[in-house]
Amino acid sequence: MSAKYRFLIPCTFLALATEAGGAVAADQSAPQNEQLQEIVVTAQKRSEKLDKVPISITAIDQATLNDQGVKDVKDVARLVPGLSLQASDELGDTNISIRGITSDTGAQTTGIYIDDTPVQVRQNVVSSNPYPKIFDLDHVEVLRGPQGTLFGAGSEGGTVRFLTPAPSLSDFSGFARSELAFTAGGAPSYELGAAVGGPIVQDKLGFRVSGWYREDGGYIDRVNPENGGVEAHDVNSSDSKVVKVAFRFAPTDNFSLTPSVYFQDIHTADRDYSYEGQRAFTELARIPQPHSDKFALPSLTAEYDLSWVTVKSITSYFKRTVNDVFDATSFELSGLIPYAGQYYGGITLPGHPGYLSVGSYHQGQNDWTEELRFSSPDDSDSPISWVGGVYYGHSIATSNEQYAEPFDQVGNYLSQYYGYGPGDSLSYFGEAPVDGKYSYIDRFKVRETDKAVFGDVTYAVLDDVKVSAGLRVALSSFDYIDYQDGPYGTAAPE
Repeated sequence: MSAKYRFLIPCTFLALATEAGGAVAADQSAPQNEQLQEIVVTAQKRSEKLDKVPISITAIDQATLNDQGVKDVKDVARLVPGLSLQASDELGDTNISIRGITSDTGAQTTGIYIDDTPVQVRQNVVSSNPYPKIFDLDHVEVLRGPQGTLFGAGSEGGTVRFLTPAPSLSDFSGFARSELAFTAGGAPSYELGAAVGGPIVQDKLGFRVSGWYREDGGYIDRVNPENGGVEAHDVNSSDSKVVKVAFRFAPTDNFSLTPSVYFQDIHTADRDYSYEGQRAFTELARIPQPHSDKFALPSLTAEYDLSWVTVKSITSYFKRTVNDVFDATSFELSGLIPYAGQYYGGITLPGHPGYLSVGSYHQGQNDWTEELRFSSPDDSDSPISWVGGVYYGHSIATSNEQYAEPFDQVGNYLSQYYGYGPGDSLSYFGEAPVDGKYSYIDRFKVRETDKAVFGDVTYAVLDDVKVSAGLRVALSSFDYIDYQDGPYGTAAPE
């Protein structure tokens, strides 16, 4: 029985906090979690204590995230009841669901938010949702049950929100985190990150900046599918980079502007799974199969506090690109070639043992969102609290799929196999490869626009009894273009 084990070396952790103008103090030996921390959440788009929110919610603060070694959404799922992940494709991408409510096509059923920006994707276009890596987060909120009134049509099952720390105008704070790990039979892993923030001009201008890098060492070897020889060791290494920069400008006591930029880049050198029935911790491919997923999220938040209402505007743009390359030889030929040649772990074209089909996906998200929100003051003593506003979102999602291979060889083999004599792709399939090399291409583009007016009112009958009523009126439009071509495609245009 084969196994690979990971050993951790205790990490270095540094936390600092100080009043503005004072000396920075660092105490690594101070006891943690001496008392329960009071968590303030914005699950109903206004600041409330966690135990006062009248919905099913789990909130995980930064201290718990660090103590539990939470690095990504998979770690969040193990801490939150009812939150689960499902594989969305053969590339290892995942989608998230709450209480088992999920969809295989169309709009998502779980909203994914980074601060106040929705980033979830429409199914069957981009392969999976984007998830921020867990570093320098104020807290994570998981809202169970329908959240359509405040968060829209993509939140029928619930909403997951990743909230980053706001820049402080008065106090300096920050922390650093590092880790070193070794995998028996694999490559080492390590991470290093730091965050700091505080006032630039006391009570007027503040900043928060963080950076994080992680390298996960590989433990899977790529094996030649024809002779079983090892081509490369520990190929499934991956690296992740995260940078967040935010400023807060408060020219008056009741008005502030907060511009920010969040950037994340994840790159995996090769796939990190192997099939049952083959040698453990190996993959069968003739080529490296890299995956990259990067996004940038600039946003601008303006907030104006009056004695009776808080007005907040959130403008954001989310741009994401996902690229995959993979060995599609067995997948492509298995549906076409009778009695195809067998090799160590798949199928190849008889007479052409080096036959190779290279598949690739190029996917993207481009989302504009604007929300203008009005809410009751957070510090109001009134038993009635309320929030309402207008929302606009415009999204363009693209997916380009293609398979490059010497497809004339397939046409020639099939022509001779069925007794037609020598041939090529054009003579057998009635169509030549696109641009002389693509057996199939698919260009898919989706445009979606959402406009909504929403409102929610909560009345505290007693301290522990609340009654809420809400309404959202939305107008959504959706259109798409799907272009397919190539001899291997279905309903290919002439």
